[in-house]
Amino acid sequence: MPKKTFLNLSLERQNKIIDVALNEFSLHNFETASINKIINELSIAKGSFYRYFQNKEDLYSYLLDYALNKKIDYLEKNINVTSGDFFQIYRNTVFNYMRFDLTFPTISEFLRMAVENKYIEKTKVLNSLHGKTFIRDLVLKGQEDGEVKKSLDIDFIILCIMNLSETMLNYINLKQGISYKELLKIMEGKTSLHRNELETAFEQLISVLTTGLKPVKA
Repeated sequence: MPKKTFLNLSLERQNKIIDVALNEFSLHNFETASINKIINELSIAKGSFYRYFQNKEDLYSYLLDYALNKKIDYLEKNINVTSGDFFQIYRNTVFNYMRFDLTFPTISEFLRMAVENKYIEKTKVLNSLHGKTFIRDLVLKGQEDGEVKKSLDIDFIILCIMNLSETMLNYINLKQGISYKELLKIMEGKTSLHRNELETAFEQLISVLTTGLKPVKA
């Protein structure tokens, strides 16, 4: 965790350090990411960095908590788990995962890279993103309400929710030829262009999920 010296900095300066460090770790894995590059980008002396953080691992641990909390807070603010059935909420969850990835691409890439970091527990990122939030409760409620097969492993369903956001982004970008920048505008309601294509993609997603997750009535 950061030293008191870092916490005493202005929020603007703290955010600058966070942004530069996140960018470096989103472009390179933990082993090849360079503290020297971060220091040079910030135009600070090397000694100043070690007044803020003990070492590379300390900085990385702080960034991981920051990124996870950022995503969790975003999802909890934008998803109402009490409105609609499981599949409506599921659709909204995937939608907001996608919107987060488009709005905060550096954080999203950092979290994807973090899963491969051998210096942290392999499941920490995944567990944090569903264990501390509403998603596990959402799936459990879906199973209790008879909307989701109880025979399916809950962690498998949660992993599907998390991975489908990236899969949907890639599908829409490659299949429909919609740029990520344009897609974000659609999702924020700033343009109606290609809106029908996006809706069609989501309808196909829900159709596949309903077939795979919904219990078969005798």
